[in-house]
Amino acid sequence: MLPILNYDYLYAAQDHSIFMKSHTFMMEQLAVPGGFLKWAGCYFTQFFYYPCLGSGILIAIWIASYIISLYTFDIKRAWTSVALIPIIALLCSVIDLGYWIYYLKNLGYWFSESLGYLTMMIALMVFKQIITIHNPQNPQNHSLPISNKILTNTLPSLFILLWGIFGYILFGWWGLLGLILMGCMCFHQRPTTNDQPIIRLSDHPIIRLSPICLVVITLISVPWIAYYCYTSFRIEDAWTIGFPLFQHLTHTDWNLSIPFFFIIATTILVAILSHTNLFRSQSKVQEYSVTTIVALLSITAVVKANITDKNFHSELRLYRQIEECRWQDAIDEFKCHQDHPTHQMVMCKNIALINLHQLGEQMFSLNNIGTKPNSGELQIRMTSTAGPLLYYYNGLVNYAYRWAIENEVDHGLSVKLLKMMIRCAIWNQEYQLASKYITMMRSTTFHKQWARNQERMIYDLSAFIGSKEYQAVATLEIAGS
Repeated sequence: MLPILNYDYLYAAQDHSIFMKSHTFMMEQLAVPGGFLKWAGCYFTQFFYYPCLGSGILIAIWIASYIISLYTFDIKRAWTSVALIPIIALLCSVIDLGYWIYYLKNLGYWFSESLGYLTMMIALMVFKQIITIHNPQNPQNHSLPISNKILTNTLPSLFILLWGIFGYILFGWWGLLGLILMGCMCFHQRPTTNDQPIIRLSDHPIIRLSPICLVVITLISVPWIAYYCYTSFRIEDAWTIGFPLFQHLTHTDWNLSIPFFFIIATTILVAILSHTNLFRSQSKVQEYSVTTIVALLSITAVVKANITDKNFHSELRLYRQIEECRWQDAIDEFKCHQDHPTHQMVMCKNIALINLHQLGEQMFSLNNIGTKPNSGELQIRMTSTAGPLLYYYNGLVNYAYRWAIENEVDHGLSVKLLKMMIRCAIWNQEYQLASKYITMMRSTTFHKQWARNQERMIYDLSAFIGSKEYQAVATLEIAGS
């Protein structure tokens, strides 16, 4: 259902992101802690070029995360549905963006958080194996030499230290959350049979508490030290680096961060309660009750999170149709949603009518009065949504280029902005600049052919003259002169 209900939205997600196979692009992402997650998120987001393919990959990540979490926390059948709560939260975080898609700073957001959760679960699974196999109270370890016993006692602490450093550098706030969960897991270890009592990591309080103390020390020190090693973030952001915060101008939407608060609360509670008799219960009544409650909450959350604003989806489709010069498709799309169109929809409709030479006949027969988008408290400016494209197809090429550059500075480079820069550079006969942009576009995965076609415009005048996207501007230039 994800690609069916959100097909145009998922395609727009890759259009508002970009992944380039270059060392420079990777280093730009790694300039902050958690940058590797952003880089990986950008890599997978590009697969939304085919929404079904991208959705399949995302769902596979969620399934793997769910299975690993069941093993890591040793969740019994009655409570398996609880492990679905973080997965449902991740689903809601993807489909609940709406107009925030235009103002995201993390260009790989649609995958980066799911990858962070999966990576954290894998690390916790490895940590569980360490504290299980190398438990000092394991009878098999009693006959080990002294040196091996020392190694046995220090392996959990060593893993905590390594994860604290590299987990934070590579995965940002997910690394810190993983540390907290490791601290919770250090209190107890699962018994090997149902008859055995809970086995503590060690009877000696110093050995038992040392990993937990190390967790606290690492949580405090690693972000603080990283602040002096990096120059791209503030000290007050060191402990939340990479955490999805939705801020634009003076407005912050905390509602969109709620799924991640649910993930934090759920994983910590599960890590603590998984060592209690409550989570080892096999009661059928308990199983049905927990499953029903989780199912109802999940359905409610998904329905509430899913963007049902028809104008929002129509704007995304109209943008793509205008960009691809599918003028009649744009008119047909507008006719389906012309009761209360937004200003952007009306302008896209008029651009299509101009290129179909029907502006005088149908401009007012179709609804020509637009409204503001339903974006709540978020202030939407058309220069950030479709401004460059609208300026371009109204013949104002320099304005289109200006707003493409400004949006790139404010929100980061994306496929749609890079395409506009290429068009404007070719139109203005700035061929060296156009070649530079085309080289960047050719390093993407799914837009190489488009870049090659644009490169032909530089060297082949007939290809330039025959191109619809340049013909549309040339017609306006001739009419204006």
